[in-house]
Amino acid sequence: MRSLYHLATAKVCVLDSYWPAVSMLRHRDSLVVYQIWHSLGKIKQTGMQSLGREQGRAAELAHGMRMHEGYDYVVAGAEVWNPQYCASFGVEPAQLLNFGLPRADYLFHNRGKIAERVLARYPELAEKPVVLYVPTFRRGFSADGARKLAAALDLDRFTLVVKKHPSDTLAMPEQPHLVCPEFSGTELLTVAEYVITDYSSIALEAALIDAKTYYFLYDYERYMSGNGINIDLETEMPHCVFRDADDLQAALTKEYPMAELRRYRDTFVLPDPGHSTADLVDHIFEAGGLCTR
Repeated sequence: MRSLYHLATAKVCVLDSYWPAVSMLRHRDSLVVYQIWHSLGKIKQTGMQSLGREQGRAAELAHGMRMHEGYDYVVAGAEVWNPQYCASFGVEPAQLLNFGLPRADYLFHNRGKIAERVLARYPELAEKPVVLYVPTFRRGFSADGARKLAAALDLDRFTLVVKKHPSDTLAMPEQPHLVCPEFSGTELLTVAEYVITDYSSIALEAALIDAKTYYFLYDYERYMSGNGINIDLETEMPHCVFRDADDLQAALTKEYPMAELRRYRDTFVLPDPGHSTADLVDHIFEAGGLCTR
């Protein structure tokens, strides 16, 4: 009830997920609502794109709850993702703000300082190259990608860090690994020699700082039928996508294709990063009527 009071009396509301109070209720015309979705792009299908699928919401429930309605603006990543943002949130292109995320500014400007904090807490991460495994969230079942990866990885040569989604039921490996609960996946990118993900948009943050990224798509067929993705990863990163953990381990012993990663970054990441926060704050103050120029 307290939140409803503040919503009824605010000039601006900023969200980072679906909130029924915004989408289901009628509000003053002067209220300006921003949706800051928690990714720099739309690698996997979400929201309205995945209704009725295993990993999505039930269509009848989503329509009844008016999912993702009531937004004036959706904060987006690079323009190449605009059709997917529109399809996911049911908005028009004019409602998209291609600003990127404040979190990306934090990573872009403070990479060295973040790494120092992580290493101060976990000095063992400086002893061997770090392999950071950051899979996407899978709804409804316990994924075993971490166990497959740990079983194949040469742990005498690498240190494995597993960072699961907060809502996930990822099956954790029995082999030695770290989870580093004090730090987010974004922060742990700064100490990773290799980043291994699947359909997660953390790959875009990794590309932002040239972190060597591989894609472990061991459940590709199931994920495509139960959710779906918006780009063909095997086309975009042909030498970095693996469905077998042993093949992925073998790739870690070879030279990484940096040119491929930078081509991916140039295509899917904002071309001029580092000022997302300033752009967003300026827009909020102007569109929300909080100040005048």
